[in-house]
Amino acid sequence: MTVLERNLAVLAERAPELARRLVPEPAAEPAIAPPPLTAQAARDGQMTATSAYGWLHSRYAPRLEAERLCAAAAAKGATGLVCLGLGLGYAAEAALRAGLSVVVAESDARWLRACLAIRPLEACLADPRLDLVLCLDGAGLMAALQHRPGRLGSIENPAFLAAFPLATAAFRQAVARCQEKETININTLRRFGRLWVRNLVKNAAAIAVSPGVDSLRGLFEGLPALVLAAGPTLDAVLPQLAVLRQRCLLVCVDTALRSLLRHGIEPDFLVTVDPQLYNAWHLHHCSSPSSILISEGAVWPAVLRQRCRRLFMCSSQYPLGRALEERCRSPKGTLGAGGSVATTAWDFARSLGCRPIYMAGLDLSFPGGQTHAGASLFEQRSLAAGRRLSPASGQLFQASLSGQPYLAEANDGRPVRTDKRLALYAWWYTRTLAKYPDQTTWNLSASGLAISGMPVASLDAVLGLPECRAELNQRLDRLCQSNQDEQSGQAAGRRAGQAASNDQRLSQAVASLVAELDDIGRLASEAVRLSRQASACLKSPAAAPSDALPDLMTALDRIDQAVLQNSARDIAGFLFPDSHALAGQPASSLVDSLANTEGLYRQIGDSAAWHSQLLGRILDSPNADE
Repeated sequence: MTVLERNLAVLAERAPELARRLVPEPAAEPAIAPPPLTAQAARDGQMTATSAYGWLHSRYAPRLEAERLCAAAAAKGATGLVCLGLGLGYAAEAALRAGLSVVVAESDARWLRACLAIRPLEACLADPRLDLVLCLDGAGLMAALQHRPGRLGSIENPAFLAAFPLATAAFRQAVARCQEKETININTLRRFGRLWVRNLVKNAAAIAVSPGVDSLRGLFEGLPALVLAAGPTLDAVLPQLAVLRQRCLLVCVDTALRSLLRHGIEPDFLVTVDPQLYNAWHLHHCSSPSSILISEGAVWPAVLRQRCRRLFMCSSQYPLGRALEERCRSPKGTLGAGGSVATTAWDFARSLGCRPIYMAGLDLSFPGGQTHAGASLFEQRSLAAGRRLSPASGQLFQASLSGQPYLAEANDGRPVRTDKRLALYAWWYTRTLAKYPDQTTWNLSASGLAISGMPVASLDAVLGLPECRAELNQRLDRLCQSNQDEQSGQAAGRRAGQAASNDQRLSQAVASLVAELDDIGRLASEAVRLSRQASACLKSPAAAPSDALPDLMTALDRIDQAVLQNSARDIAGFLFPDSHALAGQPASSLVDSLANTEGLYRQIGDSAAWHSQLLGRILDSPNADE
């Protein structure tokens, strides 16, 4: 078999569709076919190659060049690497040897086939940590990167950059968006991580007993849904909401509820998943008892005390929440989360089986200089705080400038002001809609940011739908019937027994978590002690027995393995999203490495102790509100 055939055989096992695109000889895709590659031996004996666009790798030491590039990326804290262009695979191999995950982006089948024909890459292509993506724009690359959490680095093949500048620009944009999203996630976790954990502890009893959204999947199959977000164009929809309610299932986000209630409409479902206190204020003095509440375990505790027809929860995004769900045997079901509650509301409507889905108030921009619908909490507070020398319009304008604004194309083709944060939400919709090509979604905001895959529809199109409220109400009534039965007097004894069983399950779950976190704390304390002893042996070798250092390093290895096998490890490590910052600067010596290890385990021990103390309050008082 030739080198190409061996490489393609391995690729066919991991990515058969991609292999089929490379065999037989693919047709030239652009009008101008890419130039052939010429293989040559580098000075160090390794293979390199050249093309009309330059050298793919160093003419002297291509493997060493790749190792230096990967080392530079790892030194900046990268846990994953994006290679723009496979080249002859040197960068991908070096990254895998360094323990990084790798995504390789290519845009042209002929070019990729030529690269695979020069050098055997069976081990690299077979490695499950590597994904090879062939796409003409950044959408395919973004889809691959969404499953790669952590800090991303990138290496760009110079010949690929010169040969495919448009694809390179799209790939760079995709990588930049993923890096920006990860930075936002890290900064948000640093600021609010402890708050989320406190909320989860306060809501532990509700997590243990509340049914999950998985039980709702497909219950409204084939019926249209109207998802109501709180963008400025929601105001144009509100006067017709009573008519729209006869034709669509109403799914409302928390920030839009106040607007609906002002028009006398309670939504069928109210979605609120943001843990911050500010988001709980959106529901303050808002009563919607006929709505079904869809929430998450980390929300501000007052949210779960909201009067509603019934409560369903989705799976928590956070390790402690997921652990409580699993150990209380209360699975919930996952909903998408793109940084905005509207993304979760859309995915919830999709999970219900609704088709089509209409989005109202999803502007992701500032049409008319407004930030939210008129009745939203932000707009109302701006109006209330406005003064002659500091009017509300000035506050709204300042808010629109806070997220690095820029002009982009609206659905009506006109320019509209948006910002990088809102653009990330639009990117989430584009990426997720591509995963569900059969899910038709329309945007009713003509002046909002254009979202690829979500065409604009007129309000008249929704008003022209046939009425289906009777069918919607029947399904909603069946959904809530079991809850009404449980509230009846005949079920009082059963409820009491079930409550006792739920309390027992929760106590057992929390006790097991506390025990495992305490184990991590003890291991961390021991690791700190051993690291100090090992450092002392290195600094004063004459004062230590000859076998002391190897024994200490072996003991540290055993602690590493014990921590990795502890099922509470993700909980203890939750507050440390940036492993690079946690571990310290790259070590230049074993002494530095041991200092980093000591610092790492000290922080892990502190985190484990904090979580254990917080969870202990549930055991001390199951109804504690602290």
